[in-house]
Amino acid sequence: RLLREHDRAVALSPGYSPPHIWRGEVLAVLGRIDEAIEEMKRAIALDPVTPFPQFYLAFQYEVKGDTAQAAQQYRNAVKMTPGFPGVALYARLLVRQGHNDEAIALMQDAVAHTASAENILSLGVVQALSRHRSDALENRKRAEQIAATRWVSPLERASLEAALGNRDSMLRYLSEAIDGRDFRVPSFGFSPGIEFEPYKNDPAFIKLMDGIRPSRT
Repeated sequence: RLLREHDRAVALSPGYSPPHIWRGEVLAVLGRIDEAIEEMKRAIALDPVTPFPQFYLAFQYEVKGDTAQAAQQYRNAVKMTPGFPGVALYARLLVRQGHNDEAIALMQDAVAHTASAENILSLGVVQALSRHRSDALENRKRAEQIAATRWVSPLERASLEAALGNRDSMLRYLSEAIDGRDFRVPSFGFSPGIEFEPYKNDPAFIKLMDGIRPSRT
């Protein structure tokens, strides 16, 4: 049903980029990655300066397993908007590839451009994954100070707790994100991130994930 609604939105405004972005996200959640990639390409062709589809296209290449194409697209996107939260996706790919120092430097630069709680937490994630625990804890403290005065995504907080190995806190924040319908939860459902891999066999984590993954039938 949701895909049909987005099909209608695209049909009504084929020359407008956002409906293509929305449709691409739905296709990705449904596991139709090649179609999602093509939809993001259409969105970029219509609006080449908006950062989200640039990063999401790279992310879909990564999900597909084309890490070379993903890395190139990530680099292009970072060059356009080095402080955009999507930079964290590239940082995680770098960690997967063993380029931890490059990942940390990338996120430090993102924070220097935009010191948002999201970027600070993502910097903490790559620091924790790179065994710089004290630095990660310091950035958690910075994010908590921001959270005292304005909303901070519990999904981002769950990511840092996961990277730090704090299972109970991770599950609590993840539940909060799901209950609050954080807009990133659907994409999280099919690609949680490297920091959550130690929990993939955890029954409580599996139960939460099963609750947000849509049927692909």
